[in-house]
Amino acid sequence: MDFIKAVSRHRDILVCFFEGDDEKYFSIRINSILPEIKWTGINCKGKKNVTSLRDKISSHSQYKSSLVAFFIDNDFGDDVIDNEEDFYITPTYAVENFYSNVEAFKNIITAEFGMSEFCSETNDFETAVSIFKDRLNEYCNIMLAFNIWIKSHRIIEKSTDDKSKQLNLNNLKIEDLVSISLTEVTAVYDCGNVSSLFPNSFSVTPEQYADSELYFSQSEKSLEELLRGKQQLEFLRVFLVQLREERSKKVSTVFTRKTLVKLQLSKANVHSELSQYAITPSCLIEYLSKFKCAA
Repeated sequence: MDFIKAVSRHRDILVCFFEGDDEKYFSIRINSILPEIKWTGINCKGKKNVTSLRDKISSHSQYKSSLVAFFIDNDFGDDVIDNEEDFYITPTYAVENFYSNVEAFKNIITAEFGMSEFCSETNDFETAVSIFKDRLNEYCNIMLAFNIWIKSHRIIEKSTDDKSKQLNLNNLKIEDLVSISLTEVTAVYDCGNVSSLFPNSFSVTPEQYADSELYFSQSEKSLEELLRGKQQLEFLRVFLVQLREERSKKVSTVFTRKTLVKLQLSKANVHSELSQYAITPSCLIEYLSKFKCAA
């Protein structure tokens, strides 16, 4: 209904379908790459709804020529997507992975933490980047077992009609998985028994776990690109909160000077607050550029 309302009011409008709140990331990029195009976003509340809407619109006699864009996460790469060329599929697990990487971190500390690679505080910049790289590496290594198990369980979920044991990860807190500080990231969960986090879950066999493990070990992508994005973004947020506290100290053991950092870094709004600093992959520019001819 939202789509029909949009195209009935503006015949040439670009309607963008997102599987969740990803418009918080994409909006600034759509505006930048397609400044002449009027567009609107629709939260479809799930990947399946995005793909089914694409099928409905493309086969509808009245609406199949409408200007539409579809944005979905790659997740673990297990979903079969028909007509992939119609979709923007993240090259990482999800949009959140565009935030939680070294390049985006450099953007954040340069703009918000008063330190830059090319100023008198070069040592502070290099120190912060070095600490972040070490903690991100520790985080990824610790979270690998969790992600392997989750991938295995998702495959089982798709192969059965039993919905009673489907995982709900929304209530899983980052502190249930890892302990994060500027000096180290340590495991809180039992890496050898991930199922203990989910008492009412399917049994993942060693063979199923090994099959999923190959996805990570054989990929040319880094772990920071392959691991679940929501936990990774929360890792970044917690790390930045601690970095902000250290940067605000009168006497710091890490930095040479104190700086007032105004970032709120609330869990509910971190997508929007850090959106401008996240990376913009070339494949997204290429996908959006296809719509320039409609301007």
